[in-house]
Amino acid sequence: MAATQTANDGSSSSSGLATHSPGVYVIDLPLEGKACYTLLQVLGYSRSARFGGWMTTAALSPVTGRKHQLRQHMAALGHPIVGDGK
Repeated sequence: MAATQTANDGSSSSSGLATHSPGVYVIDLPLEGKACYTLLQVLGYSRSARFGGWMTTAALSPVTGRKHQLRQHMAALGHPIVGDGK
């Protein structure tokens, strides 16, 4: 599942990504049939010769405490966590 551009009015998209406040997004994707929320704030972007493209540095805050929540949410958005072998 790929993330799409999210409107600044807080409306959600089919990707499960919505604006929470300026610069902060909420990921709303159920895990194992249960509601699950993560706050995401993009801190910056950088080029990576090692990984062959752009990397995003983000602060993630789980609102709910599901097992592997951050890993699964980021992978579903098409932005897996670097160094995560799962």
